[in-house]
Amino acid sequence: MGCLIKLILFIWATWIGYACMMSCLRAKDAGTLTTVGKVFAYPTLAIFIVMDALLNIIVASIIFLEWPRLPKEILTTQRLERFEYNDFGWRTTVATWICHNLLDPFAPDGCHCKRKR
Repeated sequence: MGCLIKLILFIWATWIGYACMMSCLRAKDAGTLTTVGKVFAYPTLAIFIVMDALLNIIVASIIFLEWPRLPKEILTTQRLERFEYNDFGWRTTVATWICHNLLDPFAPDGCHCKRKR
């Protein structure tokens, strides 16, 4: 399988992990996440965090043509928020598109990429 296909599958799998984790967060916030659900969710969360960090360090570095500001930006959202709420030209446009189209619709409050206060 070609590198590009593996990269696309990795991005897709990470996005699926994100959507799954947001569903678990929604259940936790509603008080409906059971003990059995936690047994399944927490190990999945650990795997997802590793995938997200790899996505940020490898894939997002290619997309945005810069390395993340580690350790502050270990997760992809942290970098997206920096780009989205500061003027980084085309990087801001791409980050805003990713947040609004791929992340925000699945966040429990509808806004995954939050403005820094």
